[in-house]
Amino acid sequence: MKTRTANQGAIWDDLAERALSFRVASPTGAMSDVFEAHKSVLAEYQLELGARPGQVGAVVYGGDSWWGVELLASPRLFAKAWPRLLSGYVMDSLMTAKPSGQARTVGGLLGQILSMRIERFPGVGLGEELRLRDNETVGAALVADGILAHLMAFPAGNS
Repeated sequence: MKTRTANQGAIWDDLAERALSFRVASPTGAMSDVFEAHKSVLAEYQLELGARPGQVGAVVYGGDSWWGVELLASPRLFAKAWPRLLSGYVMDSLMTAKPSGQARTVGGLLGQILSMRIERFPGVGLGEELRLRDNETVGAALVADGILAHLMAFPAGNS
């Protein structure tokens, strides 16, 4: 198995840049300050797009372009994670003047994800982390005890 690396400085720089784009003063550049400043907008989206009974995943579109796929192991896990995941998509939509990505049908998109190249890494706490990539899409998944715990995928240009 391979090992993974992350550029934590670049991640913090990106978060600080996002806070500035929302014109939110944040001494640490933390996105929590941005989320707090937009909590009423987020609450509206949470009300309209909250998890439905039995739901385990979502394909998120901005206009006619897909922005992301989220799939969790059970309805309970999805209901718990979805508010935070949805908030991230809402914040992205507030920052994006025009949706980017390609228009895709859900079936075509899921078929593409299933055929992507996979790299395997040891999980941080448990299980195995998978990284998925092709020319159009990037993604990651966590597999624990042979069960897909969480899969996410995004257009390659939005990664």
